[in-house]
Amino acid sequence: MNQIKITVDSPADIPENLAKELDIKIIPLYVNTNNGSFKDMINITPNDIFNQYETTKVLPKTSACTIEDYINAFKNIIDNGDKVIHFNIGSKFSSCYQNALIASKEFPEGDVYVVDSQNLSSGMALCVLTASELIKNGETISNIANKISNDIVPNIETSFIIETLTYLHAGGRCSSVAKFGANLLKIKPCIDLENGEMNSGKKYRGPFSKCVDEYISDRLSNRNDINKDVIFITHSPCEKEIIDQIKAKLKKQYNFKKVIEAQTSCTISSHCGPNTIGVIFMRNKMDK
Repeated sequence: MNQIKITVDSPADIPENLAKELDIKIIPLYVNTNNGSFKDMINITPNDIFNQYETTKVLPKTSACTIEDYINAFKNIIDNGDKVIHFNIGSKFSSCYQNALIASKEFPEGDVYVVDSQNLSSGMALCVLTASELIKNGETISNIANKISNDIVPNIETSFIIETLTYLHAGGRCSSVAKFGANLLKIKPCIDLENGEMNSGKKYRGPFSKCVDEYISDRLSNRNDINKDVIFITHSPCEKEIIDQIKAKLKKQYNFKKVIEAQTSCTISSHCGPNTIGVIFMRNKMDK
């Protein structure tokens, strides 16, 4: 009997132990530096990127998985008699989705389903977790792809608070004036993901730990539309004390059943820098 296997792009930021538990195949994007091209989280880490930037002031470039990468990954699974459902980083962020679609055409119809997560980081991971549960429940691969695309993707809420605009500026995503003003006024911006795009959200001011507390409260307080089954706290390298405090608060104050800590991959970290934190969760599907 055919089994359904899940594959996903590395910016999903799925913890290694969880990927192993759910038998998830992670396909790495590329991180291109002055020293060569590396595979995300395979032979380069976020700290490698930060150390290089501090030394050279040159930010690495990231690039999509190639069509060949996807063909090889899918072929290994299909040759074993199984089917593939693949989750891509949002199509507005990368050409990964288009490359995966092209690769899927190399196989018999129905053997590979490619889903545009319209998301990044743990927003993608939530798609994967849901798909894994649907597979266990015996859903067909086509039903899983449709349910994720229509019911899950529109109800994922992804946001991050960023301590410094240095990396966004280095990557050409904010102006020198915005960076200078944020640093001068000790502003910590929030980035919201909406309709598959990143947008500037609320700007917090003050010490980072205080701003993080305000950000968590703004995201989670006085709401009745949040699915409390699982929440990700996803972060680039930052102080363990802050992360532990957030995890405790998510469980005790906000009553989430499961809190998963995830660290951002090189793809995500290279754009946001260290001390970036996000809470990522699903909203309950609302009746139309």
